[in-house]
Amino acid sequence: MRFRLPTGIACALWLVAAPALADKVVLLPPTGGNAPQDDAKALLDLSNGMTSLGHTLVADSEVKAAIAADPTLGGHTPDALHALGQKLGADWVVYATDTPAVSTERVEIGASYLSAGRFQLVGREVNLDKSADEIREMLAVLLRPEGVGTGALPWETGPAKPPPKPKEQPPNKVTPPPKPKAPEPPPKPSEPYGGGHWGFIAAGLGVDGLVKRPSGAKGSAASMVGLIRGGVAIADTGIEPYAQLGGHLAGASALWFEGGVRWMGIPILHERDGVGLHLGPSFHGGVFVVPGHTASGPDGRTYSTPSQTTGTLAGAVDVALRFAHRVQLDAQLGEVRWAPLPQGSSVSVGANVTGGVRF
Repeated sequence: MRFRLPTGIACALWLVAAPALADKVVLLPPTGGNAPQDDAKALLDLSNGMTSLGHTLVADSEVKAAIAADPTLGGHTPDALHALGQKLGADWVVYATDTPAVSTERVEIGASYLSAGRFQLVGREVNLDKSADEIREMLAVLLRPEGVGTGALPWETGPAKPPPKPKEQPPNKVTPPPKPKAPEPPPKPSEPYGGGHWGFIAAGLGVDGLVKRPSGAKGSAASMVGLIRGGVAIADTGIEPYAQLGGHLAGASALWFEGGVRWMGIPILHERDGVGLHLGPSFHGGVFVVPGHTASGPDGRTYSTPSQTTGTLAGAVDVALRFAHRVQLDAQLGEVRWAPLPQGSSVSVGANVTGGVRF
């Protein structure tokens, strides 16, 4: 593409860009599925346009380092852009998508203005031979404190008309300056499940009761449960594989070792202040062991039963309350566990509560 900037267009763009402030800007690489040379040209047009408007670009190495340290900052949502700008101390965070055609390309530019907590997006068909001029024109109306505004954009109405001359005030009349409006507080960015701490380990107690016993089973159907659980969430998807070891501390003897997965993608309390409340379904299964035992009969003989090992499947509704960023309380409610034993299936229903830390 060729760079041509006629004198008339240059003057018009200077008038549009005059109110812009020399702010610190984070520029993300353009996207759109184009060839590498197209994205490189779009990046050059964007960076040249910003510097010609008097803005200062944050170094690309700083941007890459921030995103590598926290991958959630690399998204194009308003929350992700705002968080990235806060981390790098920028006034603006800008990204663009460009979709080329034959002689034009569709360019959309989004900008997050941190001091006002505002996100705006502009788009237009850009002439490939005049892409540098037209992209700079888009940046001029987007990167300014008042933003895009509510009127028609310059490229939708043709060349901008010079503003009318202000009316002369009487010599002795003083017009007080308008009261400045307080800037709106920026929207509070939200955090995903886990708050960026993907791993966890926890221990706790619970209860369960047999609703279906194997034939010949005696004693109380209720038992106290103890368990240890640990797992790792998959980024910010809410999906969290885990493993757990549990058993009956009181009641019928049983021990199980299971692996499972849960989806904690339903946010009830989803704030960026170290507190989060999520819920979702969980499923787990593994090995179920009924230990053997020995007892003496009234006739003095010793009776023993062998241990039994079988598989088990279980499901529950999990609730996770995170506070102080890393401390988490979990509850598994309505846990149903099935284990097929030689003398008949065992089905129990229960619940447990664990406390642990995320890392």
